Amino acid sequence: MSNEEPPREISEGLAAHFGRERWNEHVKLAAGAFNGLAIACFVGAFVAPLVNPAPPQALAIASLLTFGAALHLAAHAILRYFREKE
Repeated sequence: MSNEEPPREISEGLAAHFGRERWNEHVKLAAGAFNGLAIACFVGAFVAPLVNPAPPQALAIASLLTFGAALHLAAHAILRYFREKE
């Protein structure tokens, strides 16, 4: 004798709703990861000259700042899009 309930039927609309909620949470998590990487790029761009102040570092610093800014803007665009939908 088992006390397990029989599996419940879930309507397609409800399944789509839960799938959409899960997708939204994953995208928001990705936006948070983008922001974390952007902060790491910004910190790296400002710490690199302190560690090695050689002139060839300028291109690496500019690249880190540009990449960090791109990640940061992408994360903000994602989060703004989802705030408008809610």
